[in-house]
Amino acid sequence: MTENIRNTIRNLINEATVESDKYYYDIADKFYDRMIVELSNGNYIFQNDSNIIFKASEIDTNYANLFILFTSANTDKTRPTFGNNSFKAGYSFGTHNQYKVIIINNLKEDKQPQKGILKDGFIHEFIHYLDFQRSKGYKPKFTEKTTIYDYYNLPTEYNAYYQEAATYVVNLLNDEDMLKSFKEKYKGNYHAFYEWMIKSVLDKDFTSSLNNSNNIKLKKRIYNIYAKYLV
Repeated sequence: MTENIRNTIRNLINEATVESDKYYYDIADKFYDRMIVELSNGNYIFQNDSNIIFKASEIDTNYANLFILFTSANTDKTRPTFGNNSFKAGYSFGTHNQYKVIIINNLKEDKQPQKGILKDGFIHEFIHYLDFQRSKGYKPKFTEKTTIYDYYNLPTEYNAYYQEAATYVVNLLNDEDMLKSFKEKYKGNYHAFYEWMIKSVLDKDFTSSLNNSNNIKLKKRIYNIYAKYLV
């Protein structure tokens, strides 16, 4: 992995706007909804006793290199673990030769892959895939020495965790009644809005683990939301 590729993903984050964050989140959101329909109709390319594989190009041919692997549920995986992959509640994104794979640990005895998928977990991993495509190949390498602090400060993890929270807030602010309520509470008080997002919206392990550089970026990105809707 070259430094140029790592810099590409950092630049994508630095250049992100409220609109672009929502744009890429919405792509993942719509893909999820369509995938559930396809899975419910049994449209997957492989099945055995413990795995089911869905080909993303069934929804969009631009994703011909992406497969979603559904495997036996493992309820023990509730926090990130480290090694060759990263997990969010048993979900992971990885690469295999020229292909990209999102792994979801949710299959039970009924072998219904559309059941029990954590939507935010899937979208988190799909955002990793979109970032991988946009950065032309950036994927962090995890080792046994990777710590929780390292994990949250990786550009890809920082971006995915932030986009989940930001899109939730932007969707609230796009509702006329909610916007009025937020303006009454936070107009002219960015600090209060920032504190609300930190305490009530963003993942607490994520915010408590950020280094100084990512904390500054986080404040800027939250301010972008505030400036667009509440100034």
